[in-house]
Amino acid sequence: MDAPAHAVLQRDGLFVRDHARVLLFGIFYGSRQASRTIDARPNPVRYFAFLELGLGFSVAAAGLASYLVPKLFGTLIWGLTAVTAEILRSRQSRRSW
Repeated sequence: MDAPAHAVLQRDGLFVRDHARVLLFGIFYGSRQASRTIDARPNPVRYFAFLELGLGFSVAAAGLASYLVPKLFGTLIWGLTAVTAEILRSRQSRRSW
C-alpha cells in the first residue's frame, strides 16, 4: 500500500527543497520579465506603481475570496498537494531502483 501524501511530502525534506527551487526560479524569471517590461515604458516609475497597486489589490481580493469561498480554495490547495505528492512519489520510486 502506498504511503499517505503527507508522509511523502515530509520524507527527507524533499517537499521543501523542491518547492524552494521552483519558488526561486519563479522570482528570478518574473523579475527579469518585469524589468524588461518596465524599462521599455516612457514613464517606468508610474508604470511600476500601477503594477504594484494591481498586485496589492489582487492579493487582497484573493484573501477575501479565500474567506468567502473556502471550499474552492480548499479544493485547490489539497489538489495541488496531491499532485505534488504524486510527483515526489514518482521521483522516489525512480531513485529506489
